[in-house]
Amino acid sequence: MSLILAASLLEHGSSLLAGALLAAAGSVLLALFAHSQRTARHPLLPRVALRERRLRVGAGTAFINTATTSSAVTLATLYLQNARHVSPAAAGLMLLPFSLCVILGAGVASRSLQGRDPAATMAAGLGLIAAGDGALLLPGVDLLLPACAALSGLGIGLSSVAANTVGTDVRDEHRGTAAGILNTAAQLGTALGVSAAVLIASVSERAGLPLRGPPLSWVIAAVLAAGAGLLALRRAGYGPAGSPAAASHAGMPPTRSETNA
Repeated sequence: MSLILAASLLEHGSSLLAGALLAAAGSVLLALFAHSQRTARHPLLPRVALRERRLRVGAGTAFINTATTSSAVTLATLYLQNARHVSPAAAGLMLLPFSLCVILGAGVASRSLQGRDPAATMAAGLGLIAAGDGALLLPGVDLLLPACAALSGLGIGLSSVAANTVGTDVRDEHRGTAAGILNTAAQLGTALGVSAAVLIASVSERAGLPLRGPPLSWVIAAVLAAGAGLLALRRAGYGPAGSPAAASHAGMPPTRSETNA
């Protein structure tokens, strides 16, 4: 919370000192939390669970999913209302395809994952997110915005289902922890992604950079999503969920149910 509030305060010149102090305090608290987790006898995040590669990949993808979509949609909403003077109702309708396509993408993902490596679905979803964010830079964005939102929504629908599939395909005793970590990663992606995107857009506008404001944040979001998608492709080979290959990539022997799958 300190980091998120700090990002909000750093947008305004009159509150730079308070924002910097909060950012420093948040960083210290984060470091103390990490230290306590390393030294605690019974840490909140079990070290054995965190060593499972599939959980780390799923949580990382969940973070990128929301960080690169929530930030882009939030800035698009502000752009429509502040720069184009579109009413809140009209802005909501223009972005409605995002929510609708999330549902569509999730349905497609549930079928595409049957017996297939989820890394390909993650990469496809992240690629669509990158395309949707990048397309916001094209001329005539006012007309293209519903299509851009639809691409991003379809992408996060695909990628989030694949990330959850990968991240929860761990040993039985770690699945509760895995579900909590995945959900937390997604929530942090939204909070930190929106804070960072709005801060970058605001600061770059004042700095007079060649690429500034919402477009700069959209470019960064697109690059992050594209990079994560390429990384997912390079690390493909997890195997279908519940397979012996899945357990092998988690760094642990397959369970009896996985061996019989």
